Amino acid sequence: MAAKRINVAVLLMCIVVLADVAVQSSNAYENIEMSDLTTAHSGYANYKACFNYCKDACKSGGMGNSFCEISCDNACEAHETASTY
Repeated sequence: MAAKRINVAVLLMCIVVLADVAVQSSNAYENIEMSDLTTAHSGYANYKACFNYCKDACKSGGMGNSFCEISCDNACEAHETASTY
């Protein structure tokens, strides 16, 4: 009987922790300022242009869609990070 109570207590604690994490992550978007959105949007446009060019070149080279998406995502993310920092 004691083991059952412990299992129920652990389950309830997990539910409380998950609910708290969900609330905190949803509140994180409320603290973004407009300047951050503008910067993120322009960065997204550069990333998107890089990704689309890379993906088209990769697919025309005969590679598969999944391979091209993964490799281009890694390449453009590295390029964006290097130019940002």
